[in-house]
Amino acid sequence: MDQLLAQVPLMLLIASRVAGVTAVSPLFANRFVPPPLRAAFTLLLGLILLPVVKDRVAADVMTGTGLLAGCMLELLVGLTIGFIGQMIFAAVQMAGALIDLDMGFLSAQIFDPVSGHSEPITSTFFQALALTLYLTMDGHHLLIRALASSYEAIPAGGLSLVNAAPLHVANLFGVMLAAAIQMVLPFTAVMLLATMALAGITRAVPQLHIFAVGMGIKALSGMAFVVLLLPYMLAFLERLFDAGNAEMLHVLDLMR
Repeated sequence: MDQLLAQVPLMLLIASRVAGVTAVSPLFANRFVPPPLRAAFTLLLGLILLPVVKDRVAADVMTGTGLLAGCMLELLVGLTIGFIGQMIFAAVQMAGALIDLDMGFLSAQIFDPVSGHSEPITSTFFQALALTLYLTMDGHHLLIRALASSYEAIPAGGLSLVNAAPLHVANLFGVMLAAAIQMVLPFTAVMLLATMALAGITRAVPQLHIFAVGMGIKALSGMAFVVLLLPYMLAFLERLFDAGNAEMLHVLDLMR
């Protein structure tokens, strides 16, 4: 019993980092994972990581105010790991919103049960596609592996608040924005050509009510091209997930 009680401070440190990951990661931070299940998974994963972490604990974080400060630092590390994974899904959502804007679907929104609020149609489809590919690639295993590897870079309670990680994470926002634009560049080019063709038809046949039929033409051509774009999207997302996992490990190195 005494040995079990002695492990409670270390368990609190581990659970704080795991809780940060499960709070914002794309797999666990949704309405389909109830809080009791998330808490149970946090404790279970903490118990699994206990033998790995017991030799990687910073000094003076096991008692008193040091334990409280250590738990806060561990929570920050976990939030960083989960947030980097969430940024990829934010880029996918942005790409879908840009496509909806071109097709005129931005005003037609549906309820997204994952996020709990209304989302554009294509954006919701891309989110589901990205989550399916993420699970197919065993992205959840990579996330847990990155969590376990984080203790090699940052011991429990050993995070340094003065590091280059915040600036690098800020730069990742620009990278994700560029990735979202790259995903929709072929589609944007096709929609531009369709708009130019409709403008030429309007110029040649002024009697044609192009505004009445143009929306339907752009929507149909856009949906057809989205289907043609799917193999390219899947390959691009696969590379993006691999790059995101590498960036996650790089950020952990910067947080030493």
